[in-house]
Amino acid sequence: MQPKGMKRFELPLLSLLLGMLGLSLFAGTLNYPMVFDDEIYLVGNPIFKNFENFAAIFQHFEAVAKMAAKNGLEGDISTNFLMRPLTYLTFHWNHQADGLNPFGYRLVNVLIHFANALLVWRLASLLLEGRRLENIAFPTSIALIPCLSGLLFFVHPLQMESVIYIIQRATSLCTLFYLAAVICHFEANARASAGWRCASVLSVLGAMFTKESGVTAPVLAVLLDVAVFGTPLRCALWRGRGLLVCLPILPLLLASVSHAQTGAFGGGAILNIATGEANSSYALQYALTQPSVWLAYLRLLVWPQTLNIDPEVSLVKHASDFRFWGSALCLALLLKISALLRCRPQTRFVGEAACFGLLWFALTVSPDSSLVPLPDCMAEHRSYLPSVGIFIMASALLCSVPTPPLAVCASGLILSGAFFTATVQRCKVWSSAEKLWRDVCDKSPGKPRPWLNLAAAYFDAGKLEESEATFLHSIQVAPTVPAFANLAFLNLKRNLPERAFEFAQLGMNYRPSGYDQLLLIHFGDACVRLKRWQPAVKAYREALEMTPSRLDLRLRLSYCLLETFNTDEVLEVLRTGLRLHPDSPQLADAIITAERFHHKFKLRLSP
Repeated sequence: MQPKGMKRFELPLLSLLLGMLGLSLFAGTLNYPMVFDDEIYLVGNPIFKNFENFAAIFQHFEAVAKMAAKNGLEGDISTNFLMRPLTYLTFHWNHQADGLNPFGYRLVNVLIHFANALLVWRLASLLLEGRRLENIAFPTSIALIPCLSGLLFFVHPLQMESVIYIIQRATSLCTLFYLAAVICHFEANARASAGWRCASVLSVLGAMFTKESGVTAPVLAVLLDVAVFGTPLRCALWRGRGLLVCLPILPLLLASVSHAQTGAFGGGAILNIATGEANSSYALQYALTQPSVWLAYLRLLVWPQTLNIDPEVSLVKHASDFRFWGSALCLALLLKISALLRCRPQTRFVGEAACFGLLWFALTVSPDSSLVPLPDCMAEHRSYLPSVGIFIMASALLCSVPTPPLAVCASGLILSGAFFTATVQRCKVWSSAEKLWRDVCDKSPGKPRPWLNLAAAYFDAGKLEESEATFLHSIQVAPTVPAFANLAFLNLKRNLPERAFEFAQLGMNYRPSGYDQLLLIHFGDACVRLKRWQPAVKAYREALEMTPSRLDLRLRLSYCLLETFNTDEVLEVLRTGLRLHPDSPQLADAIITAERFHHKFKLRLSP
């Protein structure tokens, strides 16, 4: 048994240690700029900034689902807002407190990470109280397992993407609710307490409405009740009935969002809601790629080298590919070894720890990395919640070695120190967009997106020549519409409309894409500078058809139509816009001007 005196000081000492480490790790990162998806989902997202939109979820669900597309934003913004309302509510509070200052956003992320480390400690403590985890070489080492689990979780460099990368609060906050749900469920079982059981259900709902990964919490809580505490399955199902009832919530919410946006209720439309298109071949290839991705996550947890915010992962296209069946075989072998160790009395504790770690990892990583296709095959933040099981498993394995507790403690501190040093170096990469994307380009040279983002970082820093050279390099890697659209925009900024026109025209050869509207706008802008009114009208008209509510496009199109003396269409375009934006003074003034021009034009044409 663990000495009572030691147990009393565990939490305060761990909190103090984590607090000091947190200051050392994160104090200098709080003012790092927002990067990558922070710009899309926070800086350029007006939806979460208005509290009325949260209330509108219950009153005008379909309108909220289409709000992003209506405003010319990526449709995924509305999907994210509806699927993760609790996450965006915390972002709303941050915005209300200090606008888009990254300091407050990151401070909240760090505090959530700190709380998660303490919850990992508590979860490990509860698991050790299960009757099947009692045989350990040195009883004093029991105290080290929870503390070491929380410490490793807190300082590991793989966790940094979920802390420093602001938009990934969804991951860390979901983990907080997920851990709370499992812990409260175990407490409810031990105490036969309705209060704890209610808290576990509320925590599950919190996890689900923070990120989709929360969907597996009810299943995992029940399975751990059986596997760790030896509860009969029927009894475990009954005790977890309140959690299991929550399972249909997320699928129903996904179906509702899909129907509101596309009018489709089919399984294909729901599964492909994240990618935005129904592509059965990609869905299959995504699923076949995931076993190798699971192994990659496990490798990074053990040896966190070549960390990368945008890793280059080639799709597995056939089940005969060695990466699929070889990875699946490795995973099955790990599970088989764990089961064999569990069956032997001498290694029972080691086997149970390994089985627990693999079970936790598999169930928590599966929502993002299995059958539901996502745009990116792999992302470091997806290992944040699954890593909990691996760190508890690793700590248990280390503490089960038949050596004195002092030696175990020293080994744990050395390991934590190594991770801490790697984390300090990893944090520095996030200090600027240039440094971050330079790092990604070095590690993913064959992927066009890092080069596009590095070029954008150069542009934001005023380094236009470096920006153009990097955009051109991205085209050499893979020609994409965003590259040509950005080259057109960059040359418009440099007052080189002919060059901008050429790049935009080249980009037309690579349509369709999700960035066609941006390309059309820059093509039209280049035509306006060159006074080529007819192609400008055609480009703006096509861009406006994609998002009829965009006021700026209506004004641009109207200007070009006036230059071609097409006054009838000018008035039609502007009056349609006024019906969509009845309070717009710009449209009202433009209509008055157009009517005067129309009247003068008709007078000139009259005999």
